[in-house]
Amino acid sequence: MKIYLDSCIVIYWVEMPDPFYEPVARAMRSMGSALYCISDLVRLESRVGPLRRAQADVLANFDQVFSV
Repeated sequence: MKIYLDSCIVIYWVEMPDPFYEPVARAMRSMGSALYCISDLVRLESRVGPLRRAQADVLANFDQVFSV
């Protein structure tokens, strides 16, 4: 099964904000061996917040997730 992820889900997954992270993580775990797909637009949108906040560590986390 392929599941397309929108930018908000990717942001919640990587940045782990309360109260959003746990429901997202629980839903993703429940999908078992699903293949998660994202677009180039999602990659760009996910990086806007950390770029504005100059959070190099968060950008590095996104880069790590996107390299898989």
